[in-house]
Amino acid sequence: MGGDHRSKKYGYDSIPVLGAANVPDGVYGVEGNHDRRKTLFAAHAENGIVTLQNSGVRVADGLYVAGTEDYWNGKPDFETAAAGAASGDFVLMLTHNADATMHHDTSMADLILSGHTHGGQITVFGAFAPALWKFVGVTEFGQKFMGGMTKDASGTDVFVSKGTGNYTMVPRVFARPQVIYITLKSA
Repeated sequence: MGGDHRSKKYGYDSIPVLGAANVPDGVYGVEGNHDRRKTLFAAHAENGIVTLQNSGVRVADGLYVAGTEDYWNGKPDFETAAAGAASGDFVLMLTHNADATMHHDTSMADLILSGHTHGGQITVFGAFAPALWKFVGVTEFGQKFMGGMTKDASGTDVFVSKGTGNYTMVPRVFARPQVIYITLKSA
């Protein structure tokens, strides 16, 4: 879970539903810039969700899931998050704001899952998001992190989800919410 779970109207009501997901290797999450850390982490704990905060967990042979603090609210440390991975492990890294991947070495990760931009929230037919202009402040990297697969400064694959929420009362326009299912298969 990539963060930004809190809404002004509903609080953290989605956490029990997400925590009840029937997944064999567990549910893991990081905070987003709109979350309240203490409240989110308590909701995670109450619902069996493992919070990753510059930390990681070996969830299966050859698979290590790691996560960082939020880029705006904390100090993301990719090296510390992945420190427990064994040589040869596939390292799946969660970080809310993909901008962090452009300012830190992420070469220890095999795939990074991110969010933060809400797909641009309001787009021109899904192709361009004015809210992602550099001067607006949502991201330093414009359309690069609007959604989908891209590469970061270290050349690591980064998938940016459009997420399920929205920014306060601003509607989504051609930026439909999404839940992403990614299947990892060993070679």
